[in-house]
Amino acid sequence: MRSLLALCVVFVSVTASAQTPPPLAEVAPPPPPMPAPTPAPVAARPSVVTPAPEFSLFDPDRTYRLLDIGATGGFNNLGGIIGAEIDFRAFTPYLSGGLSGGTAAWGPRVSAHVRAYPFGCDVAGLFAEAAFSMNFGGISDTKVNGEVVERAEKLVTPVVHVGAGWRQSLNRWSWLLVRVGWGFKFTDDNVRYLIGSAEGPQGAVIALSQPGGFSIGLSAGFSIF
Repeated sequence: MRSLLALCVVFVSVTASAQTPPPLAEVAPPPPPMPAPTPAPVAARPSVVTPAPEFSLFDPDRTYRLLDIGATGGFNNLGGIIGAEIDFRAFTPYLSGGLSGGTAAWGPRVSAHVRAYPFGCDVAGLFAEAAFSMNFGGISDTKVNGEVVERAEKLVTPVVHVGAGWRQSLNRWSWLLVRVGWGFKFTDDNVRYLIGSAEGPQGAVIALSQPGGFSIGLSAGFSIF
C-alpha cells in the first residue's frame, strides 16, 4: 500500500513538472535611440559684389560719342547768326547739355541749353530743348554822310527758349543738327535812344533785331570721346 502511494506521489510530481512551462527568458530592453547628430553651423557665404564696369572716355564700343563740337548759325539762333557750340552727353544717350555763343542782331549772345532725346541719340536724333540766352546788346548808330543822326543803346536782354530738333550722325565722328523754337524775352524795355527816337527809321530796325520770338538754327561739327 505504501509503495502504491509512493508511486502515485511520484507520478503526480512528474506529471505536474511536465505540464509546468519553463520560465520565460528575461528579454533585455532595447537600447535608447542615439541622439541625432547636431549639424555643424554653416558659415554665411559672403555676398558677392559685382564690381561696376570702369567708365572710359575712350570706349571704342560705345554707340554714341560724348562731346559734340561744331559751328552754328541761323535766325534768333542760340549761337547767334554765326557762332560755335559744344554739347556734352552726361554719360547717357538720353540727355545732354552744352553752351553756344556768337554774334547776333542784339550784339554778342551766349546760351546754355539742355536737350532730352526720348529715344536715345544712338537710336534716333529727335530731341526737345530748353535754353537760356544772354544778349549783351551794344550801340547802334544810323549815319548820313558820315554823321550820326540816330543812336540807340541796346541793353542786356535775357531770353528763355524752348524748341525741338533733330541730330543726324553722318558717321561715327561727324554730325548735322537742325533746331526750331521760340524765345521769350524777360523785358520789352531793353533799348534807350540817345539820339532820335523809336519813331525814326532806326526804330524799325531795332524792332526787327529784338531777341526772342521764332528761331531756327543749323549746326554741324564732329564728335570726340
